[in-house]
Amino acid sequence: MTMNKGFVVNMDREKTKYVIIFILLIASTVFYWRYDFYTTSINSVIENESGDKVVLSNNNDFDVTDLVSGGVLNNGIPSIDDPDFESVRAADQYLDDDGYGLLVQNGSHARFYPYQILVWHEVINDVFKGQSLLVTYCPLCNSGIVFERKINEDEVEFGVSGKLYNSNLVMYDKGTNSLWSQVLGESIYGELAGLKLANYPSLTITWNDFKKNFADGDVLSRNTGASRDYTRDPYIKYHTDNSVFFPIKNKDQRLHVKDLIVGVSDDKIGKVFTLEDVKQDKIINDVVGDQDVVVFWDMVLNTVRGFSRNINGDILNFRIENKVLVDDQTSTRWDLDGEAFSGELRGLKLTPIPLENYFWFCFSAFNLNISIYNK
Repeated sequence: MTMNKGFVVNMDREKTKYVIIFILLIASTVFYWRYDFYTTSINSVIENESGDKVVLSNNNDFDVTDLVSGGVLNNGIPSIDDPDFESVRAADQYLDDDGYGLLVQNGSHARFYPYQILVWHEVINDVFKGQSLLVTYCPLCNSGIVFERKINEDEVEFGVSGKLYNSNLVMYDKGTNSLWSQVLGESIYGELAGLKLANYPSLTITWNDFKKNFADGDVLSRNTGASRDYTRDPYIKYHTDNSVFFPIKNKDQRLHVKDLIVGVSDDKIGKVFTLEDVKQDKIINDVVGDQDVVVFWDMVLNTVRGFSRNINGDILNFRIENKVLVDDQTSTRWDLDGEAFSGELRGLKLTPIPLENYFWFCFSAFNLNISIYNK
C-alpha cells in the first residue's frame, strides 16, 4: 500500500502547527507565571506561622498592593554581615576607576563601599570604629544610603527581603522580621512599623576620586563568602534604558526616568537638583519645606554635598571662593566638610543634610510635592 505524497506533506504541516501551538502555550504560561510572580501583592504571598494571611499596616501612605516580589526569596540576595576590608592598592587591581561607591568617614578614617560589590549584595552590616552601620544600595533605583544600625539602642542586623516597594529595595531586620523601605528608611510592616532609622552621612563618589584623596582608606573586600563576578554589573543596560521593571505609585514625566538627580525632602515636600545644574551654578542657597539648605559641587571629590544653613537660629548664605565656603553674614571661611576654620564662627560645624542620589523615577515615586530647580 502506497501513501499519497501530498497527504504526507499535509500531515507534517499539521504536526508542525500543533507543535508550534504547544510551544506558544508553554511560553505564555511561563510568561504569565513570571509576571504574576513579580507583580503579586505581598498580602497574597506572605503568611504567618499559623498559615493565616498577614494584614499589613497602612503606614506612610503604604498600601499592601504596592509591595511586590522582586523575583527572589528572603535572603536570595545575601547580605554581607561580617565584611572584610583591604587596602587601596589591593582594591585598585580590579575596581573600575569610573565606578561609583559610597564614601563613609568616621573622624579621620575613611571607607569605600564599591557599587561593584554592593550590586550583588545590597545590604552590608558593618561596624566602623565602634559605629554600627547599615550600608545599602538598590541597583534598580541607583540609590546608595547609609544608616545607623541601631533600633531603640539595640544593634540590629538587616537582610534583603526579596520584596520591592516602588521598585525599591525592601529590607528586613533579623530581630523581628519587620520590613523596611530603603528610601524611606522606615519600617513599613511588622512589629516595628513606623520606626525610622537615622541617616549616617555618606557621599557618592568614584573609585578614582576615593583613591586620590584617601590613599590610606579601607575598601570593602571581594572576600564576601559568596561566589560572584565582582567585575561585572548585571544592571549595566538597565541603567541607561527607559524601562522600570516593577510597579511604582507615582509617575512624573518632567524628567527622564533614569536621570540622575540630587533630591532634598522635608516630610512630603521635595526639591530636585540635576547634576548639571549644580556643576554649572557651583553653589545653591535654597529652602525646601522648613529646611534652609545649601547644595554645592565639591570640586575636590567631584560630587554634590549639602548642609543646613541654620547656625544657632541664624540663616547663612554661602558662596564658594578658592575651594572653600564663605558665608555672606560674617565672612567666616568653611572647609568643604562644613567646619569653620577662620573668622567669627571658627570652630562651628554645619549639619549635613541627607542628599538623595537616585534615579528620577525613584525620588518622584516617593515624593508627591516636588519642585525642580531651574524649571
